[in-house]
Amino acid sequence: MLSSEEKVCCDMKKDIKNNILKPVAGTAAFLLILALMLAVCSKILVPKENTPRAGVKNYISKAFHYESPNTIDLVFLGNSEMYRNVSPMQLYNDYGYAAYNIGIHSARMCDLYYIFKDFLKKQSPQFLALDVNAAFENAPEEGQYDFSAKSVNTFLRDECDSMDEVLSRNLNQVFPSIEYHSRWKSLTEKDFTSGPDYTKFYPYKGFASNSSVKPVKNENYMQETDKIDYLHMGSRMYMNKIVALAKEKGMEVLLIEGPDAKMWNMPRHNAVVQYAEEAGLPFVDCNTVNEDIGINWKMDTKDGGEHLNVSGAKKTTAYYGKYLSSHYTFPDRRGDEKYNSWEKEVVQYNDMMEKGLKKVAENARKFAAKKK
Repeated sequence: MLSSEEKVCCDMKKDIKNNILKPVAGTAAFLLILALMLAVCSKILVPKENTPRAGVKNYISKAFHYESPNTIDLVFLGNSEMYRNVSPMQLYNDYGYAAYNIGIHSARMCDLYYIFKDFLKKQSPQFLALDVNAAFENAPEEGQYDFSAKSVNTFLRDECDSMDEVLSRNLNQVFPSIEYHSRWKSLTEKDFTSGPDYTKFYPYKGFASNSSVKPVKNENYMQETDKIDYLHMGSRMYMNKIVALAKEKGMEVLLIEGPDAKMWNMPRHNAVVQYAEEAGLPFVDCNTVNEDIGINWKMDTKDGGEHLNVSGAKKTTAYYGKYLSSHYTFPDRRGDEKYNSWEKEVVQYNDMMEKGLKKVAENARKFAAKKK
């Protein structure tokens, strides 16, 4: 017969088993089943091609999967401003540089970090041009800083600006079904039988051409001031991560900002100048040398100054080309058998640009006629 003390001990063990261990085991089992379900759903829901028809997001920015391994020497990384501003095929035409443009619509620095990691799985470039415009994308101002981030920092022992950037981004990487959950409406047999193949080819190495014309209303957007915009700690953290990853791979890093009369200003310029000095990086801000580039805000932008059309992109790319050729040394890949496909693509590109520039001039005339 058990003593009173032994009975108490047995009762405590039962309580622990019933009140603690069983709920913990049940929760663990639930999470395991949930993870397995998400993993299975991810294989089905993730788009099988890098096409808009297949439902993949930012399909042009992921077209680098098509490129042969270790053939890209320069990579330009940024948001939609980047893929409208820089033409890799023009750099190949003029200098023989093998460059690629990775631009993501409305990209934050955390988005650029993860796609940059993906890019480096197959490529070993020697140079990175990082567009700093993404550092101010959807980042709160200093007065709007969410102090709950401090607890996240303590927990992760790292700097971040929101749970979204840390948890959601990583969850989307592990379980694509979270990002593509709405694709269940358009599933086909291929989604159940095939794996992803993101090697569909898109011409012009990430550059997105456009011949529309909408002039800038305010051309004096870069007025001198000592004000410095707030560079949010989350943006700063991921900029540091991108720079560190590039340097780890032996790459040189250049910070750039293309012509942007709508989203850019002198306080933002000053903030990046300050960051560049702290990080020991060069910074080229085209907005401070628009006259040298030859930007004509009456015809070189497609939407009132935020994005360039082919005319503005040609001028900006030419300026970058001169800067790169005078400050760095890159291989001239013209005539190299590994780049025979580039020779064919550049012919197609030149034809597109000739037609595009004529269309820009025509659209500019039409816009001016409407204003009379």
